[in-house]
Amino acid sequence: MLGRLLSHLSYANVVSTICLFVVLGGTAYAATSLPVNSVGEAQLKANAVSSVKVQDGSLLRKDFRAGQLLTGQRGPAGPVGATGAPGAQGPAGPVGQQGSVGQAGAAGPPGLQGPVGATGAPGAQGPAGPQGIQGLTGANGPQGPAGGFDVGKISYVTSPTGTAVSTTTGLMAFIDAACPAGSKVLSGGFEILSAADVHVVTSKADNAGTGWVVFVTNNSMSPVDFRATAVCAAP
Repeated sequence: MLGRLLSHLSYANVVSTICLFVVLGGTAYAATSLPVNSVGEAQLKANAVSSVKVQDGSLLRKDFRAGQLLTGQRGPAGPVGATGAPGAQGPAGPVGQQGSVGQAGAAGPPGLQGPVGATGAPGAQGPAGPQGIQGLTGANGPQGPAGGFDVGKISYVTSPTGTAVSTTTGLMAFIDAACPAGSKVLSGGFEILSAADVHVVTSKADNAGTGWVVFVTNNSMSPVDFRATAVCAAP
């Protein structure tokens, strides 16, 4: 039998058999002995990695050349998201330039009247103003009642003569010129009947208004006579 096999061997059969063992042995070695991440572009043949050998969803945009990925149409806008919580207040900014003055606003309503203040001190008197024009003459007033005395019934009454004795103590002597009954005294006077040192203390109407009284003091060495005169009027 060995002779039969040897009779069919040729150079091509021997070489092909050796190559088969090398390939199978090398593949098994590579599958069992290659370290992780040791296969790169240099170990891969052209077009060795096909679509079926790539895991779906494992490639990124950067794994493709520019222009390989086409841009699709913009999709519809999504719904507005919920308002986020307000952030922390930032620091105050610098003060801006002062703006121009705005137009004056409308006048507001008058405010409530305040309480009356305390009375101030009186001021200095001002200068006198110019004299005003004379006013119109007023109407005549009503006629007054008739007077109490008739001028045609005036009388003169002289008192009796009195005597003032000499005194050094101021003793006074008096005399009264009385008007007729129903008359009133208008005025009066006195008369000293001798030249002496006599002092007239009082010469006036009496308290009832119906006579004239005279009080004198005689400072001379002898008595002095005197008398009073009353001017009377009857109603």
